[in-house]
Amino acid sequence: MDPEKHKASRFRKLKYRSKFLDLDLAETKEIYAEATKEWVGAIHSYCKENEVSSPLVQDDKPSKNKATEQEATIFSSTQIKDLYRKIAVSTHPDKFMTSPEEEKKYKTSLFNKAIMAKEDNDIDSMLAVALELEIDMSNLDMRCLDLLEKQLDEKEKKIKEMHQDIAWQWYYAGDFKRSFIISKICPKPDKEV
Repeated sequence: MDPEKHKASRFRKLKYRSKFLDLDLAETKEIYAEATKEWVGAIHSYCKENEVSSPLVQDDKPSKNKATEQEATIFSSTQIKDLYRKIAVSTHPDKFMTSPEEEKKYKTSLFNKAIMAKEDNDIDSMLAVALELEIDMSNLDMRCLDLLEKQLDEKEKKIKEMHQDIAWQWYYAGDFKRSFIISKICPKPDKEV
């Protein structure tokens, strides 16, 4: 297969995979948030009713997305800088001062997404904005596609991790299994004889 056709085909597949994973991740996050909320509530209720301390520990440390050297190199590449410039030019808020409010909000939202993508070295999000704006991306090389694929793999991994989390498992379990799971997480203390 011609290398340019191969690149175009690969990009097209990654583009659709990206759209699918974005939808899947959004849905999974929504369900996971609800599952976690109910799970935590059930744990606290159980512990209160049975006078045991809750095993849940609050982790307030935000996770920081550190860019790999490869990601930083890709984002310093001319191709991505050009793509970012095209997005910025077509969505900059100053360009829409006299536009209807809805269009201003939409373009500003895309502009902000592109800024965040650039700051986070998130090529997937950058490409999603470019796709939404129908910006030509035929100049991207295979390194960019490799990085996009890596980021999509990470997104898929996040989805799987949420699906495997105890809160998710509990949320989709029947009443008996829910009780069993909670009793294993928060065992009642042995009664004194």
